Amino acid sequence: MEILSRLPLKSIGRCCCVSKLWASILGLPYFLDLFATRSSARPHMLFACRRDGKVLFFSAPQPQNFDVNSSSDVTANYLSHKVMTLGTQKLEWRRTKCCIPHYSYVKGICINGVLYYRSVRAYTHDSVIVCFDARSEEFSFIEVETTFKVPLICGQYINYNGKFGLLLSQGCDYADEASSSFELVVIGDSENQEWSTRKYVLPPTWKNMVKEKLGFVGFIGTHTIVLTHPSSYIIYYNIEKNTIVKVSIQGLDGFKCFEVLTFVDYVEDLRA
Repeated sequence: MEILSRLPLKSIGRCCCVSKLWASILGLPYFLDLFATRSSARPHMLFACRRDGKVLFFSAPQPQNFDVNSSSDVTANYLSHKVMTLGTQKLEWRRTKCCIPHYSYVKGICINGVLYYRSVRAYTHDSVIVCFDARSEEFSFIEVETTFKVPLICGQYINYNGKFGLLLSQGCDYADEASSSFELVVIGDSENQEWSTRKYVLPPTWKNMVKEKLGFVGFIGTHTIVLTHPSSYIIYYNIEKNTIVKVSIQGLDGFKCFEVLTFVDYVEDLRA
């Protein structure tokens, strides 16, 4: 079990086909917990390539060393994908009750079971952030002050160490070679509306490493901003050490015509 728990998910699937004994061992609750623990210690980047109703998933190791400015290559691996149906009995869409009528937008993020998304009130058109708790199915709202309207509309929604945050570069949800700084807006306490802002000036090496428009992906931990150029490379910017790591992604060249979505901290789980 110790040896098998260190294998990637695809190899585990092959091992299940060796014999009924192996399949029964790999399905034991102890092994499932052991595999999940080991996977959590080695998170991956997840790439979803979408086109014409089809989605292909790839993964690549997530670098752990951000001490110095550097460039490196990683190879993306194809993942077998599944369709999961939620519920055990009658499956149907049902309505939920909301105390305040509002118009929702596509942009949103789920953090610890709470879905945050941009919205405006139906009658006053005031900007708000809606918080929908998936467990209790209750709505709450975060009022947006005038100072934070630009980050709300233009910023990239991120999970900042379990808190709702927004990232932007010079008023945009992307960065390019002309960018000189990033702004981070974080809501530390949504109930008390505690907003905080920080600005990070990029090092001179930024212009040497970036030649195209990059999209924000999110944060790794509390110090590393992740940006990506679809089907090309990833930038890791450590805001504490002011260093940049550029990682080229090999294996996605054939998907330039696809819409490529990138996610951080992907952990393989045999229960999924």
